[in-house]
Amino acid sequence: MERLVDNQDINKELPLGAIHCYWREFCNGSEFNDPKLYLNAPPQRWILLRFFINRFFPDKDIKILEIGSSVGRNLDLLLKDGFNNLTGVEINPISIEYMEKYFPELNEKITIYQSSIENCIKLFSDNQFDLVFTMAVLEHIHPDSEWIFKEIARITKGLITIEDEKNTNQRVFKRNYFDIFSKFGMEQKVECNLEDLKDDDFYGFMCRVFIK
Repeated sequence: MERLVDNQDINKELPLGAIHCYWREFCNGSEFNDPKLYLNAPPQRWILLRFFINRFFPDKDIKILEIGSSVGRNLDLLLKDGFNNLTGVEINPISIEYMEKYFPELNEKITIYQSSIENCIKLFSDNQFDLVFTMAVLEHIHPDSEWIFKEIARITKGLITIEDEKNTNQRVFKRNYFDIFSKFGMEQKVECNLEDLKDDDFYGFMCRVFIK
């Protein structure tokens, strides 16, 4: 595994810094951001992600980036499906330690950026990835960091978002990702309202697939 660590100090007094702190440092021992929760995430999200990747991005040699890769569960499942050019961005160092422990095969093959997406996205070149995907990550992007959406469109040929677009709280920001990414040359191919699954975990969630 190639591991790239972001050492930039973030001012925790700012709202953006507080959000980064919550996800990066397991602040206050909150049970909601414990990396262990992501070792056995609900399978429905993976099934949906897998379906759309196999439908629109079937080539096993494509370059894939997950923003907010957590412990690497999604990427490990992709590795087991035969995809072998995988990159992750994850702000929480404990999540990466869990990936090293619980997904050792993935750990040997992945490039992982231990960083906020704000601090590493400009390292990526135009259309470097064939697919970028996110799962309940963009919803936590602070309004001060909305400039990264244009950057995401810049670095990839395809995009899958599985995000809460209805709810809002201190760490969740309501957005319509069709409105956002269609402005940056991404054509939406799929819009799927996950509330139709009648699962409380998906309340407010939409899945969208974009191709440049």
